[in-house]
Amino acid sequence: MAVEAIRSEKTLNQLGSQFGLRPVQIVHWRRTALDHIEDLFVDGHTRQGRDAEAEADRDALFEEIEGA
Repeated sequence: MAVEAIRSEKTLNQLGSQFGLRPVQIVHWRRTALDHIEDLFVDGHTRQGRDAEAEADRDALFEEIEGA
């Protein structure tokens, strides 16, 4: 459904009728999909690297909080 909204071949009202959703929900899903679309095209190795970096950042923040 989000792909259909991104394509913009139909209006939000048409998509809402087709999928039984409110246009506002479709806009929200389309925005979320577009915000995270690059994650769909990342291979597993790169994603694992990002996850490791995020985990290291989180651990550093917890250490900083505990030390305060």
